[in-house]
Amino acid sequence: MSALIVPCYIKTSWDHGCLNRLLNSIRDQTVPFERVYFVDDASPRHYSIEPGFVDHIRLPSNGGPAKARNVGIEKALAAGIRHLLFTDHDCVLDKAWNEQMTRFLQTTAFGAVGGMTYPAGKAHIQSVSFDIDRLGRAFASYETGPGFTKRLVAETKYAGSSRALQMLQGGTSSNPLQRTVYQYETGAGCACGPTTSNRLTGISVTAESGGVIPGARLLGFTYAYDRVNLRIAEERGHEGGNGDVYVYDAADRMVEYRTGVSGPVTALEIAVANPANTRADFDRRAFLATLAAPNTTAYQFDSLGNRVAVDRAASPSVAQPSLAASTFSETYDLLAAGEGVGVPDANPPAAKFGGANEYQAVDGRAQSHDLAGNLISDGIFSFTYNFRGQVTSVTRLSDNVIVGEYRYDAFARRVAKVVRQSDPVETKMLHSS
Repeated sequence: MSALIVPCYIKTSWDHGCLNRLLNSIRDQTVPFERVYFVDDASPRHYSIEPGFVDHIRLPSNGGPAKARNVGIEKALAAGIRHLLFTDHDCVLDKAWNEQMTRFLQTTAFGAVGGMTYPAGKAHIQSVSFDIDRLGRAFASYETGPGFTKRLVAETKYAGSSRALQMLQGGTSSNPLQRTVYQYETGAGCACGPTTSNRLTGISVTAESGGVIPGARLLGFTYAYDRVNLRIAEERGHEGGNGDVYVYDAADRMVEYRTGVSGPVTALEIAVANPANTRADFDRRAFLATLAAPNTTAYQFDSLGNRVAVDRAASPSVAQPSLAASTFSETYDLLAAGEGVGVPDANPPAAKFGGANEYQAVDGRAQSHDLAGNLISDGIFSFTYNFRGQVTSVTRLSDNVIVGEYRYDAFARRVAKVVRQSDPVETKMLHSS
């Protein structure tokens, strides 16, 4: 029995088209999946999936693909599924994908198996070759297989010794399927300020052929930096110009991460082009901090630079967002190394700083460490380690049940993992040498 788990975050019509292509490839499998879980991670774009064909799970808030996969895993395990398979919404499965994956898992002692992803589609590739230039750079890669002798996978053009300027993927050099262009700043004319560091300021991915409108933009990113090479903004053209802003303190620590900002790099470029702002002391950081942001995450640090709190708020005020309602917090153990875990002093003497600085509590749960700094309890699980500091067992504190065990070989490589749910499941790792 196998289940397919797909995390989804659908933002554009291109994403929706990818999702439909994946659905078609799922229907065409030589061996059908027992269950298919599409876990929607609070997508901003509305879409629907054929009822009864898949279990379509919609999460109330965005938590990232890992959380979405975990939700699918829980559903599959509850349904008694033995083999869990994963892909993304922008992939297309080979017709025998499920058949080959599950057959390998059923006939071997391996606990995991992975396949390859082909940007131009799979055609039972037999070999891959490369063209190497005099500087040792691979500037072209090719694949061969049944029905064709040699076809282009990717071709890269460089500037200087290492900077990639353009990458052509799939098709041929004269008719590629996809083109990726990298842009770098050239000096005083960009929003980054006068510099000769040649930082990456943009990435553009366009479709060239293959049934897609030629020149259609698939992805587009632009970036801005401050005078000390810190990235201060990202703008995504494929999301209507929305982007993120990064706010730093005087010690160059990121103290705010603002998302959903409308056109931050474009706004900065317009401001930089304004003759009134061309003076050398124009503060790009301060300008970006004035842009409205639907969501803000703020970070607080102690005098040693340890992060001591993370506060998230929606729709803050523009200039100084109010982040009083903390949804996650961290406090640190400020005792010196070897003194164990203690209660942080509100005004600890300077001698107590500079030691282990381990987490003393996370989200209200006490944390404990051994003298080597290993976490031995996080308030939910306890952990044991071998002499190398590698975790060997995990015990659930609520019922004192061992839920995980790990074994290693003489080269410190993990060779086995036992996860204890209703029945123990052992995964063995085989190393080539």
